[in-house]
Amino acid sequence: MNEIAQREVMLGLLEMYEPLLSPAQAKVLNLYYRYDLSLREIATELNITHVAVSDALRKGNARLKGYEESLGVHAEKEELKNKFTQALAINDEKQRLSELERLGKEIVDGI
Repeated sequence: MNEIAQREVMLGLLEMYEPLLSPAQAKVLNLYYRYDLSLREIATELNITHVAVSDALRKGNARLKGYEESLGVHAEKEELKNKFTQALAINDEKQRLSELERLGKEIVDGI
């Protein structure tokens, strides 16, 4: 997976699981993924060491990945988005509506 795709995945995980991170980890990960700041810029912004930023980023990433491994919410969301995109691409209106209705029932029944 290239660096851009990896950043997109981590941003998706951050959006999903941010409330489960420590405030310090959430702040560092937000500055890194949402605002695209470098580790040095984050250290300056938060008045902490480069090592502290690197540590918070490493631990925060590990926690996000751990939550996703355990819960799989992000993967399910992405799968559902793909299914809806495919359903919307169906040319036959009746078939498209039928597929969208089926997906809607899948969501309701899964909750």
